[in-house]
Amino acid sequence: MDAAIAGLIGSLGGVIAGAAAQTAQAARSRKWQIADQDRTAAEQQETRLWQERRIAYAAFMDAEMDATQKINWAWLINAAGPSPEERSNNPVSQEAAEAMRLASEAIPKVTRLAQEVLLITSSDAVKQAVVSYNAAMRSFNPSAAHRGNPNGSEQGEALLGQLTQAHALFVDAARAELGIKYTRPSGPSRGRRRVLNDDQR
Repeated sequence: MDAAIAGLIGSLGGVIAGAAAQTAQAARSRKWQIADQDRTAAEQQETRLWQERRIAYAAFMDAEMDATQKINWAWLINAAGPSPEERSNNPVSQEAAEAMRLASEAIPKVTRLAQEVLLITSSDAVKQAVVSYNAAMRSFNPSAAHRGNPNGSEQGEALLGQLTQAHALFVDAARAELGIKYTRPSGPSRGRRRVLNDDQR
């Protein structure tokens, strides 16, 4: 009788130990599954954020390039024409007015898309580039773009330089945040200089 009881107790102990091991293994498996799910969710979130940033950055870049071209053209054509007081309904004045209208319409679009970029980016460089472009864009003064302004050419060139520089800063910062590798091609003049230097040795 004692032997039978001992055997039964031993069997029950083995069953209990096996169940405990299975429970522990199931708990570990569940923990690993949760960790895998969390990691997958984090990766998916990061992928979605990358795609949203790429779309927002591309939209802003297209808008600011369009605005730069229209602002530059509006400045050029108005700087070549008469002052606002002297303008009439001749074709040149009409074209100048149309160029100014297109430039004025492009500016709010850039401002709106800039806010979207500032909301989604985590890069200080991207933020600074956007702020720099907006500051340069807001400095556009249509009333100063006319032939009677003695400093018109210098002001127009300076504005274009600021807009172009801010665009280049944004492109570099956006590529860096998105992890897009890019190597600027060397210009032909640089290559020619190197050939000349090699020949001189």
